[in-house]
Amino acid sequence: MSTTSAAKARLPQSQPEKTATQQQQEQPRIAAQQFWQDTLAGFVFPTPLTVDKSSRTPSSQSQAAGQLPRQLPKELYAALKQFCHQHDLALSTLLQAAWGLLLSRYSGEQDVIFGTATSSASGPLPLRCQIEPDDTVLPWLTQVQANLQALQAYKTTPLAQVQSWSELPADQPLFESLLVVAEDNLPSRQAAAGQYPLTLHLVPGEELAVFLMFDADRLAETAVSRMFDHYCNLLAGLMVD
Repeated sequence: MSTTSAAKARLPQSQPEKTATQQQQEQPRIAAQQFWQDTLAGFVFPTPLTVDKSSRTPSSQSQAAGQLPRQLPKELYAALKQFCHQHDLALSTLLQAAWGLLLSRYSGEQDVIFGTATSSASGPLPLRCQIEPDDTVLPWLTQVQANLQALQAYKTTPLAQVQSWSELPADQPLFESLLVVAEDNLPSRQAAAGQYPLTLHLVPGEELAVFLMFDADRLAETAVSRMFDHYCNLLAGLMVD
């Protein structure tokens, strides 16, 4: 056998190794796709805010950005931290669970989705909260925390990719509100304000600073402020139910 013939004979032997490598490289994407498809299964329409000035359909036109700084009452913030410590919960779990509950109350839906982000380095991802009438607080909060922890393995998935794996129409957003629990980052706040009708940015520290950013063409400042007051009431209620 000539040298050339021998070389040709060996080529097919390397093919299985290359295929295995390709399969290994595809595994994270396949796992991410399966996770998001399972997570978003059956969800076909974004959770409405229901406090719009009008019933107009959101457009891609420039939004008039509204900003409303607030602060969580000190006594409530202290109670939240103590409650989380007692029940082995992350503060962000309670903050996000209450937002999901608020959206459920406002929309009348027991199955809601909103955007979540825990740093300016990672993009927002959808968090699904399902609230049943007979749910009790601590088991439900534990489930929300488990859902948040599950997201961490797929936090680098681009939102556009997640959207493509969902059952929502391509022209519908996955969510209309975003909750950010992270250190203060003004540029990221300003950027978020232009992307979603409503963004709640919570900055934990000695106090819990709050920045509400909203599309002023769709939402009135009074309505946004009232939503935040209701949010505070729900946070307090989660600790006594």
